[in-house]
Amino acid sequence: MSIASIPDRLRDELSRGHEGETIGQRLINRELNDLKNIAFWKGAVGEFVGCLLLVVFAVGMGLKKDGTEGPPLLQVAIGAGFLLAVLITALSTVSGGHVNPAISLGFLITGQISLVKCLVYILFQSAGAIAGAGLLKTTVPDSYVGTLGVIAPGDGVSSMEALGAEIIITFLLLFATLAMLDPGRSDMQGSVPLMVGLIVTVNALFAAQISGGCMNPIRSLGPAVIQENFENAWIYWVGPMIGAIVGSLCYDLLFATQPIGLRRLCKSPEVPDSEKAYPKKLEKKSDKPLPKHLEKNYHKNDKYNHKSEKIYQKSGNDEQVGDLLLKRYRHIDPRENESRI
Repeated sequence: MSIASIPDRLRDELSRGHEGETIGQRLINRELNDLKNIAFWKGAVGEFVGCLLLVVFAVGMGLKKDGTEGPPLLQVAIGAGFLLAVLITALSTVSGGHVNPAISLGFLITGQISLVKCLVYILFQSAGAIAGAGLLKTTVPDSYVGTLGVIAPGDGVSSMEALGAEIIITFLLLFATLAMLDPGRSDMQGSVPLMVGLIVTVNALFAAQISGGCMNPIRSLGPAVIQENFENAWIYWVGPMIGAIVGSLCYDLLFATQPIGLRRLCKSPEVPDSEKAYPKKLEKKSDKPLPKHLEKNYHKNDKYNHKSEKIYQKSGNDEQVGDLLLKRYRHIDPRENESRI
């Protein structure tokens, strides 16, 4: 499972609901269900660990000994991209591998996570970043600490120019991430975490000399708290958050192949075709083939459909047939543990 599977799982939460349930009730129920779910808290801890590791390695690979030149920009940018790809892959089944408040905000804006999950994730991400910066400072020699990677605008760059750069690169990060996670696309191949890492590398190469190429508020927060240097901290929260909101809404409202987020939230709950009511019973037994509304997913080589056809011909009861098809097409596939006929 990768980060690409997360929207498929979470988007369905908005499209399902009890009949007559209002949008507000659905939202409240989703928030409460998250708080009661042990997997939710496990994901929050995963975000803490992920952001701790992110700050330790991302900041650490850019440190230099006093009086020496730091590593080249290309080295740091490529390293940051690979690091992020590794963390997303490692945490995708635990928390979704956000490790970035801007990503969490983008998923909230597009309705893929609840408000309470977004807020708790950002809290744990921030705590992990501060812990990571503290761990790094106690690990490396004093001669390598320097500013501990506190991000600041480049020489001659104003605060507003740095802010604009952060908005642009975070816009690209969210826009491209949502594009790769779009469930309506059939052309996506390869590793999504690796592609997200490449986006981070490109953004860092573009904005490193302008704003520092942060695009992740906790990357700035951890070192700033440990070094007690908050002079430019606001840039690296406001910029990425604005970029995340605009990038997410832009892709969702203008380019998404399927309604996600706000558009889907406002729609009435849809009943999947496989769960539509089947006729209760035919008046008499029938030996005719399976009706068309039951054979849309019919495959000649599928033994469960063979069984469905036999039951239908024997009893004429396609409610039983529907139950069998649901086992096959609601992700409860008995074939995983049985050999094919």
